[in-house]
Amino acid sequence: MSGKVVVYSKQHLQRIIEKIIKEKGPKCDLNFIDVSRMTDMSGLFDHSCFDGDISQWDVSNVKNMNHMFYDSAFTGDISSWDVSNVTDMNYMFFGSNFNGDISRWNVSNVTNMNTMFSACSFTGDISGWDVSSVTDMDSLFAYSRFNGDISKWDVSNVRNMHSMFETSIFMGDISHWNVSNVTNMSSMFCRADFNGDISQWDVSNVTDMSHMFSGFWVNDDVSHFNGDISGWNVSNVKNMSYMFYYSLFTGDISRWNVSNVTDMRGMFCGSAFSGDISKWNISNVIRMTAMFVKSQFRGDITRWDASKVINMRNMFEESALEKENCLPTWYAERGARRSLDYSRPSYCTCCNFDFSRMF
Repeated sequence: MSGKVVVYSKQHLQRIIEKIIKEKGPKCDLNFIDVSRMTDMSGLFDHSCFDGDISQWDVSNVKNMNHMFYDSAFTGDISSWDVSNVTDMNYMFFGSNFNGDISRWNVSNVTNMNTMFSACSFTGDISGWDVSSVTDMDSLFAYSRFNGDISKWDVSNVRNMHSMFETSIFMGDISHWNVSNVTNMSSMFCRADFNGDISQWDVSNVTDMSHMFSGFWVNDDVSHFNGDISGWNVSNVKNMSYMFYYSLFTGDISRWNVSNVTDMRGMFCGSAFSGDISKWNISNVIRMTAMFVKSQFRGDITRWDASKVINMRNMFEESALEKENCLPTWYAERGARRSLDYSRPSYCTCCNFDFSRMF
């Protein structure tokens, strides 16, 4: 590799990059650097102005690329990179301008894609990616413009899908995904455009569905999902707080087994839902604060066993049931407090970042 500068550490590489950028500007060619011995490139171009040429880099030994192009200006060609040994790509392109071709990347060893394309300009083809080793897809496409085909992705090993499509425009087909190992779906479609078919999903291992289809009360920023999830097995879910908060959802969930749920705070707050949930077993629920605030719900819940609930403050404030004077007797008997906090509930956001510049 005559004429190349061989680097052995990330610190050495960073010093060279900074020096060349200062001398030749952000569009400089860095292919003279031999990175073939590198295993860690995490944060290498984090917040960098670099947008030059690294197309010929040999990254075949790299295992860690987390935060590599985080909030960077990079838009170059890395289509031929051999990333077959990389295991960590979390936050790799977060907030970046990158929209290049990485369709042929071998990501079969990657286990962590947490926030990888969140708030990123990326809209490329990754339909053929082998993601079968990935366990964490938390916020993968949150706040992004991505709307590509990922219908054939093997997500059978994924455990975490928290905020995966939060506030995204994604509308693709994911109806055949095997999500049977996922335990966390909190905020997965929060404030998202998604309204696809997920009726056949096996959610039997999910324990957290908080904010899953929630919107936001400001500017009518609702969740658009209104699909059929009547057959879902939610028997292991413990947290359904804010699940349909300011949502358009009106589907049938009458047969859901919610016997293990302990938290239903704000679950239907501001929502259009008015279905039959009269037979729900809510005997283990502890928190029901603001559950039906400003909702259109008019159903019969007089036979609910709310004996374990310790907080049902504002449960029906400004709801259809309150306006029509149809509150269940058990609510009045528990002496629920009536003051209302209109502030936004505590969201499970994926990160602290100014997303306004992305839209």
